[in-house]
Amino acid sequence: MLFLDDLPLQAGRLLSCWTNNIVLNRSLVEIVEASVTSKPTVNALVYNLLLHEYLHALGELSEVEVRRQVV
Repeated sequence: MLFLDDLPLQAGRLLSCWTNNIVLNRSLVEIVEASVTSKPTVNALVYNLLLHEYLHALGELSEVEVRRQVV
């Protein structure tokens, strides 16, 4: 499940491991939408965040490995 919530700006997203709940930072997404004129670029950022957290939800806890797989 995907949720949007107002988190501190340094937190782009929040994930509870071993669940299907991903919380994206609404404020951060709104700031990016306001500063980037290209909708595909905004979509790419959101996709990247979601993919990253989805891999964590599947059980991959290594931050280095998840970053490598997302790239």
